[in-house]
This record gives sequence, C-alpha cells and structure tokens, in this order.
Amino acid sequence: VLISGLPTDATQNELFEFFQSFYPVEQLQFLPSAENFDGTVQVTFQTDEDARQFVENARHESIVYMKNHSSRYFTEHRLTCRSINDCPS
Repeated sequence: VLISGLPTDATQNELFEFFQSFYPVEQLQFLPSAENFDGTVQVTFQTDEDARQFVENARHESIVYMKNHSSRYFTEHRLTCRSINDCPS
C-alpha cells in the first residue's frame, strides 16, 4: 500500500507502530529512500486481505497521523492511501 502525506521528520519506528495499530505490518519502506524521504511510504501488510481492508477503510474514513511535538502541540497529517496495484507502472 502506498501512503503519502506523512511528516518528513517521522521515524521508521514511529510509522511502523502507527500502521501496526491497524493491521500486522510485514515491512515499511520510505520512498524514494530514507535519505530523501518525501512523506511517502510503502507498507506491506502481512496479508493481501489486510492491505485491501486498509485501503477500503481509508476510502471511507480519513486516516490521520498525529505526531506529538511537545506535551501541548500536535501536528495533524491527513494521509492518502492507495493500493500499489492502482498506481501507474
């Protein structure tokens, strides 16, 4: 699943834990790379059904990533999610 709209200062562990809260995650990869992270990740869920469910749920409900920058301030990021099969080659 390709997911964009993430904060570019998010760590791989933070994002892994976030997506793991929806469905079991097998792998999370920064795109185009960790050094040039633009807020887009490819998440591989453990099953194809989990991936389909995640994308389907994202079509009906906004998925919001909130990163705690201090004890009082939050930055909200609305995510765009799509199946990798829906992307042009």
